[in-house]
Amino acid sequence: MGTQLSKAARNERRKLTATYLNNVAIAFFIAGVTVPYFAMAHRSPEEAARLFLAFGPLEGMRISTIVAFVGSFAISALIHITARSTLEAIED
Repeated sequence: MGTQLSKAARNERRKLTATYLNNVAIAFFIAGVTVPYFAMAHRSPEEAARLFLAFGPLEGMRISTIVAFVGSFAISALIHITARSTLEAIED
C-alpha cells in the first residue's frame, strides 16, 4: 500500500520528470551538432571550407552524418514535446 502524495509533491514530481526529459533532449541536440563537426575535423581546412560553402551536391560528406544530425534533432524535438506535455498535468 503506497502513501498518497500531496498535490504539491505530485507537481514537483512532474516538474522533475519534465526537467530530466528536457535535459535528455538537449543532450541529443548537442550530439547532433557535434557529430558533423567531428566528422569534418579530420579533413584539411581547405576541403572542409569547400564542403561547407558548397550548396550543391554533398561532395564527400557522408549521408550518415546528415542522418545523425537530422535524426538527433528530431529525437530532441520529440523528447522536448513530451517534457512539455508532462507539465500540462500540473494541478492548480
